[in-house]
Amino acid sequence: MRYLKLGLILFTIAASSVNVMSQGRPFANPANAAQNTSRAGLMRELGLSVEQIQRIRMINRETGPLKQKAGLNLQQARKVLDQSIYAENVDQNEVNLKIAAVAEAQAAVTKVNALHELRVRQVLTAEQLTKFREIRRSFAERRKRMDAERRRRGTNPRMRRGVQNETDQKRPPNR
Repeated sequence: MRYLKLGLILFTIAASSVNVMSQGRPFANPANAAQNTSRAGLMRELGLSVEQIQRIRMINRETGPLKQKAGLNLQQARKVLDQSIYAENVDQNEVNLKIAAVAEAQAAVTKVNALHELRVRQVLTAEQLTKFREIRRSFAERRKRMDAERRRRGTNPRMRRGVQNETDQKRPPNR
C-alpha cells in the first residue's frame, strides 16, 4: 500500500510537471532537469493524451490547497503534542487530547491523499493502469534494493535518529 501511494504521488507530480514541459519552456532549475525528464518519461511511457494531462492538472489544482492545508494542520497538531509532552507540568489528559488531535489530522491527510489518488487513477485507461502498476512495481523493487544496500552499509537516511544497528553503536550519529 505504501508503494502504491508513493507511485501515485510520483505520477501526480509527473502529471503536474507536464505543464512546463508541454509549453516548450526550459526547466526552471537545471538541477531538477533530470528529475523533470524522468517525469516526462513516465508521462510518455504511459501514453497520456492531452485531455488526460489537462484533467490531472485540474485535479492537482483542486486538491493541492486541500493537501497543503491538511499537511499544515498535521504539522501543527504534532508540534502542540510535542509541547504538551515536554511541558514543565505534564497533564496526561491534555496529552491524550493532543494525541487525538494528531490522529484526527493524520486521518484528514490520509483521506485527502486517498481521494486525490483515486481521482488521478480514474483518469487512466485500463492499459495505462496496467503499465503504471508495472512501473510502480519496478520502482518499489529498486527502492527495496537500495534500502537493503543502505542498511547493509549503515547509511539509510530514512531511518530515525538513535541506534540503528551495531555499526551505529560504535560511532556517534551524524547530525
